[in-house]
Amino acid sequence: MQSIRFKVLLTAIESFIKNALNVQVKDELNSDYGGFRCPDHLVCEPWSAINTFATIAIIFLNPKSRYYHSSELLKSMKMALQFIKRSINDDGSMNVYFWGEIRTKSTLPFVLNTLMKSYRLLAKHNIDDGLINDLGTLIKRCIEVVKSCPIENSTQGLTIASALIDFDKLFFDRSASDKAISYLFDRVDINHDGMYGGKSLSISMLSNAMLLNIAKKLNRPYMIDYVRRNLNFVLHNFRQDGGFALDYMINAGMDYTKPLEYSVWKEMSIIDHNGYYATAGDMLVSSFINSMENGYINYRPNMPHVNNSFRDHSRFFLTSNIGEFLLVEDELNNEGVSRLSLPSNYVKTFIDSNIARFKNGKMNAILMTESENLFSLENGQAVISHFRIKYKYYGYHIFMPKKLEIAGGSYILRDWFYHNKDSENIVGISQANLIIQVEFVYKHDHFEVLVSATGEKGIAFLLEFGIKKIGTLSIDNKEHILGNADLIPMDGKEATIKVGSDIIKICGGIVQHKIYCDKSLWVRDIRNVNIVMTPITPFSNRFNIFWK
Repeated sequence: MQSIRFKVLLTAIESFIKNALNVQVKDELNSDYGGFRCPDHLVCEPWSAINTFATIAIIFLNPKSRYYHSSELLKSMKMALQFIKRSINDDGSMNVYFWGEIRTKSTLPFVLNTLMKSYRLLAKHNIDDGLINDLGTLIKRCIEVVKSCPIENSTQGLTIASALIDFDKLFFDRSASDKAISYLFDRVDINHDGMYGGKSLSISMLSNAMLLNIAKKLNRPYMIDYVRRNLNFVLHNFRQDGGFALDYMINAGMDYTKPLEYSVWKEMSIIDHNGYYATAGDMLVSSFINSMENGYINYRPNMPHVNNSFRDHSRFFLTSNIGEFLLVEDELNNEGVSRLSLPSNYVKTFIDSNIARFKNGKMNAILMTESENLFSLENGQAVISHFRIKYKYYGYHIFMPKKLEIAGGSYILRDWFYHNKDSENIVGISQANLIIQVEFVYKHDHFEVLVSATGEKGIAFLLEFGIKKIGTLSIDNKEHILGNADLIPMDGKEATIKVGSDIIKICGGIVQHKIYCDKSLWVRDIRNVNIVMTPITPFSNRFNIFWK
């Protein structure tokens, strides 16, 4: 299997290399000379160039590639390095257009890890002394900046420490390792469930990769326990197609760590001889390859698991580090680990994280707190991307409970509400006489949902289901093409969402007011069709969500 995967990856990477060569700026009079002009956004982005430089180096040194020792690639690397050197300012800052950061130093530790991978490869094969020396000089300049960087979060501290340790191994600078140790804390920001504090898959996998590297090179095996705990948590977030159910995650929009994720799954499968980890790695790389189209990663509309914000980012940037997949494939072999199928039917509650996960074949659902999105469910390609509760009471408010309660077979969300009470004489927080409770009961083929609001009378509520704009919606004997719809009220009817053979039904509903329109800030959502129920307090509404 590994040899087959290697060939598929090689083909995908070579198709990206062809694109990179086509968009590289070759006019020496151009200020972006050596950079790679993003075909979507027309900018030459430094981080993209650093990733692409590494991918070119990996292919250049792979004897199975048609680009092996290509003079064209060597020239391309030299041009790219000149662009990278110009793009990193004297103070170590750089522009990261796709993060909206100008003259930032926060990404320097991350790109240093990529630059040092390139240096290690080129120096090992003794490729062009001038190129290696220029790259080494750049790395040394960046390391001095990183040594004085303030630590903004745990992941950045781990990344800086990992970079300093690798720098010592490459350039024999013991002071760098000593400095790295000062960045390591006694505890890592991870809860008992295995969720890192950042609540981001990319940041979690970046932390895992850095912890693994530090554990190996500083001989601190206890750090691997953090990685293991996180992977066991993430295992309950896989979909059948290799994507992730990440509704509770924040900062999940730009997933730039796929090769690092693959290396973590693969290396941990070898360390623990864990067949689940091996399967997860296989699924991840297959999902990435399946999303490739014409040499770029391309999230298509018929991939409902993909966060919509991916489509706002550069295909070039998201593909630029693809070469690292091949590096992982070359350096790690887990063919001896027997694959185990990931669980396909379970209910899993993560108490510390206030999350409940439900999986039943193609059905994935999640219930969560501390988010405006309380619930989501997908059945294959039919997707309820969110369920929200909104209300108007001294302004606009969204129900965001702090804790998930479990009582018998019920999952309960509830909270007191507060509002700002501003007047001529009073400015402060006043407790409102309003209690909202949401109770979910999981059955073998549906969820029963009871929503109630008691206390203050006459408050207009909005119960909102966001439906991915794929397929059709049938309600009240009328069929809607979801791609053309925006907002549909639901009053005691049955709504059927259908994408091919994948179906979700929502049964029940109530419409007591229409204090909204499809252009209202209250309900505007360009990425979903909103099915809305609109009760007025006090109320107690029950509805069911079927997926079979």
